[in-house]
Amino acid sequence: MDFSKTSSLHVTCALGLAGFLEAELSALNFPVIRVSGNHVITQGNLTDCLKLNMSLRTAYRVNYELISAPCSTQQELKFLLKKFRWEEVTTVNGYMTFQSFSNHPTIKNTMFLNQFAKDAVVDYFNAQYGKRPDAGKFNDNAISIFVHWADNHLKVYLDTTGIPLDKRGYRFEGLYAPMQETLASALIMATGWNGSGALYNPMCGSGTLAIEAAMMAANMFPGLLRRNYSLMNVNGFSMAACEQLFSELSQLKKGDLQVPIVATDQSARAIAAAKENAKRAGVDHLIDFSVCDFENSTMKPGNGIVILNPPYGQRLGEEQQLIPVYKSIGSFFKKNCSGKTCFVFTGSRTLSHQIGLKASRKISFYNGDIECRLLRYEMYEGSKKRPN
Repeated sequence: MDFSKTSSLHVTCALGLAGFLEAELSALNFPVIRVSGNHVITQGNLTDCLKLNMSLRTAYRVNYELISAPCSTQQELKFLLKKFRWEEVTTVNGYMTFQSFSNHPTIKNTMFLNQFAKDAVVDYFNAQYGKRPDAGKFNDNAISIFVHWADNHLKVYLDTTGIPLDKRGYRFEGLYAPMQETLASALIMATGWNGSGALYNPMCGSGTLAIEAAMMAANMFPGLLRRNYSLMNVNGFSMAACEQLFSELSQLKKGDLQVPIVATDQSARAIAAAKENAKRAGVDHLIDFSVCDFENSTMKPGNGIVILNPPYGQRLGEEQQLIPVYKSIGSFFKKNCSGKTCFVFTGSRTLSHQIGLKASRKISFYNGDIECRLLRYEMYEGSKKRPN
């Protein structure tokens, strides 16, 4: 493919993170054409796609538009799919995987549309070359195609990402059920922390919030932790160009931080996992981990950000058991966090009321399908000054 050809880029994210993704794209000097609940439309070429995959913190996938055309019937769909020059994307010896979305009345499920699209591409190769690429489930060698047929319009994308970008590659799986890395990055962004003051993360669990914060402060791009993007399987991909971009982005990394990032948890097992995750991410030297109850977390005098992600109960009766925890959070803020800005991320409004403090701001997020809020508390030194 021509890696210099500009096309529409469909950059996806978790529901509620589009505003943060928009800010990231703007900071990288990409035009923001449209913002939706779970994606942002921009423009760029395939080389830009590689840069975005390596750089973005809140995105899931970077999709490069191959086809955009009116389409009202399955016959038109087949025609458009067979019209495209697929040898630009892959060879007869390649491997392809198909995903799709449709709200067309003739499509009952995505599995049918996946098969329909695959058959059309196979027919193209057989007609042109008498041979065809293999197709099936996603693997590291796959050309990943996404078909979107809605409102009588067809869009076909090259998924340049493959494994979603929230899978950074530094985290142990199975030990806990931590929040997604993309959500953790968005939460740190929402606090306004920019590395100029201390960051405290009691109840750190497996360390995702602290690790994402350290990577942001050190200007470490999360996509540099992995080297497996579907774009690498596309015809014309240059590993030399990839290595050059990797080197350029790596050189922007800061060697050290001027402020502390402190992460604590009462579980020694959690801290051990967090330390290992931080080591894998390359930021273990930037985070001070220790085992203690959140109420005993040491806070240095002065300003800073404190962020907690306490459990919020998913089963009947669990909320009642967690009331003392949330009451203790309020006491901890008042006694230990003078002069700091404190945040609590929770999916329970009932429990948030137990903190006993008035939030100065409430920011909505989704953790999976659970509606959550990031609550902000200003812990003033002494009494809050009132205007005359």
